[in-house]
Amino acid sequence: MGEEHPPYQGAHEEVAIAKSDEAGASIPSSEPEPHRWLGILTTLVVGTLGYNVVEVGLALWSGLQAGSITLVGFGFDNVIETIAAVSCCGGSGEGGARRTRGD
Repeated sequence: MGEEHPPYQGAHEEVAIAKSDEAGASIPSSEPEPHRWLGILTTLVVGTLGYNVVEVGLALWSGLQAGSITLVGFGFDNVIETIAAVSCCGGSGEGGARRTRGD
């Protein structure tokens, strides 16, 4: 019937990222670029914290305007979540990792 294909062999192979040396020759490397991932991490953390701060303000303001203890409680819950997120940010990056281990 159909032609049988061998199983995909590349599933367990490492992907090589080409880098260049000073002369411009291509050097294969399987290491990701840490500064790139740190930039992505920082963007996500800052965006999330910004969103949380806006959410805190809106929830507290709306709760106080409407006289709703539920919305005010939601706002304070977001304050706690934001504080927790900020404290977790201290552990990201090389300096934060040393600081959390007590070195």
